[in-house]
Amino acid sequence: MLKQLIHRIGKRQKAYDFEKHRFTYGGLKDFKDMCVCRHCGEIYGSFEVTNKTGHYYQECDCENEPESQVAKYDLEKTFNLDFGQLVTLCYCCGQELLRSGSKWSVFFCDFCKDQILTINRSYGFALIPIGRHSLMNSVVLESEDSFKEKKIHEFSSAMSSLFDRIALLHEWKKIKVSNLYKKLEQSEKSNIGLESYLAKMPRTDQSKSSAVISLFNFFLQKYSRLKENKGVFEHDTEAEINLAETNAPFFYNSKKELICVFFTLVIRNQALEDKYPGGHKSFLRKYGGEYNDEITLNCFMAPEFDDEIEDLDKSGLVANEDFVLFDVGIPLYEIEDYRPFKTGVGWLSGYYKQGSVMIKHEPKC
Repeated sequence: MLKQLIHRIGKRQKAYDFEKHRFTYGGLKDFKDMCVCRHCGEIYGSFEVTNKTGHYYQECDCENEPESQVAKYDLEKTFNLDFGQLVTLCYCCGQELLRSGSKWSVFFCDFCKDQILTINRSYGFALIPIGRHSLMNSVVLESEDSFKEKKIHEFSSAMSSLFDRIALLHEWKKIKVSNLYKKLEQSEKSNIGLESYLAKMPRTDQSKSSAVISLFNFFLQKYSRLKENKGVFEHDTEAEINLAETNAPFFYNSKKELICVFFTLVIRNQALEDKYPGGHKSFLRKYGGEYNDEITLNCFMAPEFDDEIEDLDKSGLVANEDFVLFDVGIPLYEIEDYRPFKTGVGWLSGYYKQGSVMIKHEPKC
């Protein structure tokens, strides 16, 4: 049985440890003028470093322009980078500051990386890329194969597939940061400063585990579309056909209570077995999800549950009777533990715990 995805529940850190992150190229001396772009999810703005004089400017994908008094340097040449970016956010949780600029830079914080490596090992290949370089994702062309047409074609196809999956990561990061913004403030006009953004992040194992699950479900959905539309995953057809059997132990949780955050869709397993074409396993094959003996749930950072709900409705499952959708919201640590949470249905009870909600199936009378 594969290791459970949610395996550590952490406590909220009261303050962001900025000293820990003054690491890049001699150390970021001053980044109070850097911001997180709500549109592309990247960091931009002026900064100083301890071993160089003057202010430098990092652009985001939206190319926010620096103020006139701040010089724009070629970061690649100045800091000997592979591309012009010194720092970025974790591509999964969007909550941690990471060093960047190298072709060997890792996309994820330590926690998310460990979880994603577990996922990749279960599939036998880097479903979710760890970094930009092909070697980081075990995509290589051996020297003895460099003149073999078949091997070259396989390598070319694998690289094309890898580039597509890296593009998916960029798409996910944009969605993730955009939705974190919606939870952090009401204004939709201005961008938040990097220090303020990091200070407001929950950064618990729980919130990051939820992000990993959401990213994994995002990849499963997009993965199928890529396979159907481009044919770049043809060699993984058998793995996808057996997806339910592969994922079942990974997402299965023997506990009666399950953790949910943000938008949560909960379905009674018996209703899936009775009404959904192919039963419970067929639903898992198509959408994934964490489940125990009574219920299956999917958590969404963004309101992207329409396809699942429409599918359930067409299959004859009834809202509130067979499934329910509710919004837990951003982790709310000011709410006392064990305070009841109203799920809106009698067959599901809930309560707050460590900023999220624990839910449990209640047998019908």
